[in-house]
Amino acid sequence: MISHNYKAAYTNGMKLKPVLILLFLCVNVFLAKAQEQFLLTGVILDERSETFPFTSVALLQSNGDSKPLKGALSDEKGIFKLSVAPGSYILLISMVGYKSQSRNISVTGNMDLKSIVMEPDAKILAEVTVTSRKPMISRKIDRYVLNVSESILSSGRGTFELLNYAPGVVTTGNAISINGNTATKIMVNGRLLRLSGEQVQNYLTNLRSEDVESIEVIPNPGAEFEAEGGGGLINVILKKQRTGGLDGNIGLGATTPKMPSYNTSAQLNYGYKNLQLYGSYNFTKKKTTAELHDIRSQADLDYQTNINTTSSSNAHNFRTGAAYNLSKDQYIGLEFNGNFNKASLNSLSDALLNDPANNRYNRINGNFLTQTNNKTYTLSLNYDWKLDTLGSSFNLIADYTYNDRNSLGNFASHYSDQQFVPLFDSIYRNAAPVSIKNYNAAANYVKVFKNAGQLKLGLKYTATHTSNNVTYEYLADNGFINDAARSNMFKYTEKIAALYAQYNFSFGKTNIQLGLRGEHTDTKGFSVTSSQLNNRNYFNLFPSLFLKRQLNSNNTISFNYGRRLDRPTFNSLNPFEWRIDDYTYISGNPYLKPQFTNSFNLSYLYLSKYNLTLFASLTEGVFAQYLKDNGENGIVANYSWENLSSQKYYGINLYVPVTVAKWWSMVNNLMLYRNIIKFDSGESKRTIFSGKTTQNITLYQNLRMEVSALYQSKYNNSNQVFVPNYYIDLGLSNSFFKKKLTARVLITDIFDTNRSDYEIVSGNFKLLEKQKYLTRRFSLQLLYNFSLGKKPTVKKVEGGNANEKNRM
Repeated sequence: MISHNYKAAYTNGMKLKPVLILLFLCVNVFLAKAQEQFLLTGVILDERSETFPFTSVALLQSNGDSKPLKGALSDEKGIFKLSVAPGSYILLISMVGYKSQSRNISVTGNMDLKSIVMEPDAKILAEVTVTSRKPMISRKIDRYVLNVSESILSSGRGTFELLNYAPGVVTTGNAISINGNTATKIMVNGRLLRLSGEQVQNYLTNLRSEDVESIEVIPNPGAEFEAEGGGGLINVILKKQRTGGLDGNIGLGATTPKMPSYNTSAQLNYGYKNLQLYGSYNFTKKKTTAELHDIRSQADLDYQTNINTTSSSNAHNFRTGAAYNLSKDQYIGLEFNGNFNKASLNSLSDALLNDPANNRYNRINGNFLTQTNNKTYTLSLNYDWKLDTLGSSFNLIADYTYNDRNSLGNFASHYSDQQFVPLFDSIYRNAAPVSIKNYNAAANYVKVFKNAGQLKLGLKYTATHTSNNVTYEYLADNGFINDAARSNMFKYTEKIAALYAQYNFSFGKTNIQLGLRGEHTDTKGFSVTSSQLNNRNYFNLFPSLFLKRQLNSNNTISFNYGRRLDRPTFNSLNPFEWRIDDYTYISGNPYLKPQFTNSFNLSYLYLSKYNLTLFASLTEGVFAQYLKDNGENGIVANYSWENLSSQKYYGINLYVPVTVAKWWSMVNNLMLYRNIIKFDSGESKRTIFSGKTTQNITLYQNLRMEVSALYQSKYNNSNQVFVPNYYIDLGLSNSFFKKKLTARVLITDIFDTNRSDYEIVSGNFKLLEKQKYLTRRFSLQLLYNFSLGKKPTVKKVEGGNANEKNRM
């Protein structure tokens, strides 16, 4: 039985319940209101209306208290974000060498302050030397940034040297790799260079570090980039310069002692009001040698040959263009560039064939001469429209490229017995003219939102037409006769339509980028000679995901995933047979398919200097020149283009820059990875280590010494296994006449240890190839820079067909 007192208390409690609920709701509303936060955003610009990164932003009380309530730095795009409670404040923006900007603001909701322009403080700039406001290495969501302009790297170097200071990047000869992948492509101001490896090296060597703002390393490109190319991208960002004036440079170089080579270069930029003109020319005359020793065996068959080769080339490369500012936000550009290259390769061989089963013991003396004439022209047009101060833009790109290449070969083999008694001669010749036409058009739209989100949309269409006509003739009693079995006319057409979408946004301290690219490919390969037709039609999606977590101002962790492809070169699709000698040839494959790669990267950037990267990739249908067991053909080496099963590639890369003293610094790149290649006859597994160190020593004022050393353990490619390789290079450089003249001396492979030997085992067939190229060389480079008036701004005309050009 319930007591009377309890009933009274219960009755009173029920009466108070609405009051308590109302009071509870009021308290919660008050607390929620007190904790309510709004987003305060803006973009900081410098005096030239360019985005101003890493600028200090502070929020102060409006009552005059100078103690900051909150603070932040603007990001790489000059954008800042603060979470702010409702109220009145003073926003203070400051940077050494600039006048502080302050604004009184009243926050009642999300607020976008739009653009805030910083003005230089002449008095402070006259008294203060700004040492650095950027770390040497910074991390964007999809790339590393080596900040050159405000570091020790900013003077006295060529840009090719600078690449060795970037995370994960290693240069070997003229090859450039990211995390060991040598399929890396180079861009300048977002524009892919349409040059060969040696031409890229010459161009970047003559590009002064004083003109470089930063170098971006993109190991796994996102959806906005071409789906083709699994080796990553390196983008060299040049400094923005004032309009009006003329500048340029002239370069001379020589390499000796064996087979002297020469190169010259000239570059000129001119700007007047809204018009910018530019042009450049490079000429390289090169000669080199190689010694090859080939040992083959198949059952009782033995074949050994010694080959001495001499190669020479004369290469002319030019580029000229113009850009016109239609308004302060729009410009149009036109560029024409070309390349003319004449090359020859002469090989003298002495071979011994031992075939006891057929009672053959032949000596074979060979003389093989190949001459190539290559011409490439490209015309590019682009239009760029800056839509707002946040960075939104729209651009159009159109390209046309024509490539004409003709190769002529003359081959003579003289057979004799062991006593040098002549037996017979094998004499033949071939011709391989190639014509390639490529058309390309692309449109890209970028929308930057007030909350710092960014949307990118784009589409592209490419059409390529190729024609190959390989003719073989052998010498008979009545003259040269066409060899129908080896001659072939091949026509190939490829059409690619692509579109992409990419969105970048932030969630707290985490930056996220999602991308998706779709490409539809239609190909037709037709052998006129054999009436063989091969059509292929396919559509593929290429997703990408990037995550970046800013742990604090100096430490960042990042993850990315991407799917990409590589298409075969146009020549590798031609079902031709290209003879190197009587027992060695290369054959194309019209059924060759693209290879698809899924890549993963997890990296940690510590103290904005040291970087650790875990990487992994799986490539399906990887294509390569695969040496087959020829069975009844004995010791004939047929390097055939084939789609192998797969390739797995995973490992770790460590980037460690060290400053030993004010005059001595170094950059170390260490990599350990596992490479597993599967093919029809089995698989090739190899754990590989590579390391490179670059030592930079200032001897006296502008006199600098650079020593680089590389070691590469045994590594595999297709069914080839290469021997360990190592070498040391030494360079000296000095600047004169107020750094207008730069002189560089370089000795490559000082101890002559750089080799490219490899071994192949395919069934019962074994091949050992010992290769020693001319790698120990002495070179001298002189570069003189000049300018009249203010330095001109040269807007680089973008091109969209660099991937197609690389396949020509």
